[in-house]
Amino acid sequence: MEKLKLKRIMLVVMGSLILLINNVNAECDDKTRLEINTAASNVTADLEMVKKVIDLEGNVHPEIDEQMVHITGSGYTEGMFAYINIANVNDKIFVTLNSDDDPVREVVDNQKALDGKWQHAVPDVDMIRSYTIKVYSDVDGCKDEEIRTINLKTPMYNFYSGSRFCENNDAYYCQEYITTPIDMDVVNLMWEKENEQKNNEESTTQENNNTKMILTYVGIGLVIILVIGIFFIIIRRLIIKHKDKKYMEMGI
Repeated sequence: MEKLKLKRIMLVVMGSLILLINNVNAECDDKTRLEINTAASNVTADLEMVKKVIDLEGNVHPEIDEQMVHITGSGYTEGMFAYINIANVNDKIFVTLNSDDDPVREVVDNQKALDGKWQHAVPDVDMIRSYTIKVYSDVDGCKDEEIRTINLKTPMYNFYSGSRFCENNDAYYCQEYITTPIDMDVVNLMWEKENEQKNNEESTTQENNNTKMILTYVGIGLVIILVIGIFFIIIRRLIIKHKDKKYMEMGI
C-alpha cells in the first residue's frame, strides 16, 4: 500500500515537472525567439563626437557662446567629448556595456532606457578605448540568453595632426582623431623627412641669398668700373680739348 502511494506521488511530481517544462518551453517558442532576435538586431550603438566650450580647468560652459573661444584672453577654449549612444532597447531585451579601458559595467533594460535610448559619456579622448556591448533576452523563457555582441572603439586625439608635416596631408597618422595606434617608426620617419626638407629649404635659401649677394657685389663693381671709365674718358677729352685750344692760340 505504501509503495502504491509512493508511486502515485512520484507520478504527480513527474507530471508537474513535465507541465512546468512545457510551460517554460512554451514561453520561448519559435515565435518568441523571432521577436527577441528581431529586437536584438535593431539595437544600435553609435559614437558621437561633440565640441563644447570649456574653461581652462576643463569645466563645460553651455551658456557661453562658441565665438568666445576665438577671443584672446577670454579664458575659454574648445574641447571634444565622446559619447556612446545605444538605441532601440525594448521589453524583450537588455544590454550590457563593459570595457577594460573604462571602469564601466552597465546593464541597460527597458526601464533604464528612455524611449529605448541610453547614453554613456566617455571619460576623455586622451586614449583609445574598446567597449563590448552585448544584447541579451529579457523574456522569462529565454531570459539571459546572449543574442548579439557589438564591439566599439572610441578615438583619441592625435597631437601629430597639428604638426607642420600634416598640413594638406590626408594620411591616417595625420587624422585629428584615431582609433588605431600610430606606428612610431612611421612618425619618426616623417619627422626625419620634415627636418631634412626644412634643412634643404634653409640651405637653398642661404645659397640663393649668397648668390644674390655675389650678384649685387658684381653689379656694384661693374657700376663703379663704368663710372670710373666714364670719368677718365671725360677727363681725357677735357685734356685733349684744352691742348687743342692752346695750340690754336699759339698758331700751331
